[in-house]
Amino acid sequence: ISRDTDHFLEYFTPSIARYARDPELHARSVAKALLQIAEDGASHQKKVRITPLFVPGESLGRPA
Repeated sequence: ISRDTDHFLEYFTPSIARYARDPELHARSVAKALLQIAEDGASHQKKVRITPLFVPGESLGRPA
């Protein structure tokens, strides 16, 4: 199982199970924190957890 995803992993045989995150959601979270720092001078935002999506693959011995 790969911890991250990358476009090149789609070309492996057998397909590799991996975790993927939504880049748009990640960018929004980062942008929101940066805007808050720019406005307030400090980050008072609580921690935000972005749970990655599991992308099953044949590397686990099961068909995708």
